[in-house]
Amino acid sequence: MAVETVVSVVVEKLAELIIQEAVFLSSVKGELEWILEELRQIKCYLKGADAREGDENVKNWVNDLRDLAFDVEDVYRGLYPEKKSTKADGIH
Repeated sequence: MAVETVVSVVVEKLAELIIQEAVFLSSVKGELEWILEELRQIKCYLKGADAREGDENVKNWVNDLRDLAFDVEDVYRGLYPEKKSTKADGIH
């Protein structure tokens, strides 16, 4: 009887942890999808910024933004290694 009680408590705690993890992961997925969409929109701006190459402020901002885009892509690949990114993803 005591073993059954212990197993029951462990199963309950494990179920709680699994639910918490699922909620967390769904939250992260939504945030990553939002970030990726923002990066796609920023990519359009970057194309226009390349035409203003002589402006040092734009150049610095574009470099920082590109670094950020690569960092976000690295995080995405870490969370979803089974998905291969392509140029169609809009982050390259």
